Amino acid sequence: MPINLKDPRNRDYVSSLFCEYLQREHRSDLIRLATQPAHVHLSLVVHFNYLCEFDNLFSELLLIRPLDTLLLLDEGLRAALKLNCIESDKSTTHNPFLNVHTRLTALPVIPEVHRETIPWSSDVGKFIALRGTVSRVGPIQVLQGRIMYTCSKCGFQFYVDANFESHFSIKPPRFCPNRELPCGSPNLKPSPDRAFYAKNYQEVWIHERFRCLTVGVMPRSISASFEDDLLETVKPGDDVVINGIVTRRWQPPRDGVPCSILLWIKVNYVENLSELKTGVNASHVPSERVAEFESFWSKHNTFTDALESRNILLRSLCPEVCGMYLVKLSLALLLAGAPEWSCSTRKFI
Repeated sequence: MPINLKDPRNRDYVSSLFCEYLQREHRSDLIRLATQPAHVHLSLVVHFNYLCEFDNLFSELLLIRPLDTLLLLDEGLRAALKLNCIESDKSTTHNPFLNVHTRLTALPVIPEVHRETIPWSSDVGKFIALRGTVSRVGPIQVLQGRIMYTCSKCGFQFYVDANFESHFSIKPPRFCPNRELPCGSPNLKPSPDRAFYAKNYQEVWIHERFRCLTVGVMPRSISASFEDDLLETVKPGDDVVINGIVTRRWQPPRDGVPCSILLWIKVNYVENLSELKTGVNASHVPSERVAEFESFWSKHNTFTDALESRNILLRSLCPEVCGMYLVKLSLALLLAGAPEWSCSTRKFI
């Protein structure tokens, strides 16, 4: 049974455990992120399988409580960046690392996670990987992500984040949330001396692929929200895989207006398959692919281990076909490094 994330001690344990994983597996990425400007939104791509190999607690939490778990992963990322700066004798006062995000890739290929069809209301709260086609891309919007409030009685200051489900509306609490010195005062005012915390936002519409539907069935569609560094990563017509949380959104209630609730996907990571198929930006290999390649071969340094890793790759090539080792080896060599050549018909192969 997974741990209770409502307990502060369990939340600290999960974030510290993820911080330990980053210090072990992503130290070079932490050094790169620490040198970037504080106002730029940056992300660290984490391979889901490697994270679960480190501790299977993350797989349970991400599949059961994905929203809270992703917030804890961001906290662990900020803690790892601060710890890295302390070890390198750098100050963290000018950069609290509020604009860094954890992105998860390579989710397990199981029916509960990988989807070819649009999710239903019963899937609300689940972390899924949806493959579909981009039908429309909305304009980039700038929204207010949070407001700092100050209690007029005790002077306690706290942030209130915008609510995604109610279209980024910000509703302050009725009473002061100070736990160290409970006052319960309802006199809460926005802090005018704090800077405006802006958030980039873009809406993208995804519909099902026609090849995955039966004859006579119209493709369904769903809206997805792209935030911060995920903006402008897709365009209409792209075949994409989006990893995100299925949620609901509604407009603030108004008199005489019926309540309208729609399904949305809050995107955590997106993989553009069209660029991989067409060879767009072929010279630019994504950082997560480079990290996956380096992590795989770093575990097989000797010649004997390298041969075993080669066999692992061959077994993953057409896994439905058993055996045929030499055929798979020939095909892998052809795909990996064979130059093009032309036959008598002048056709390039």
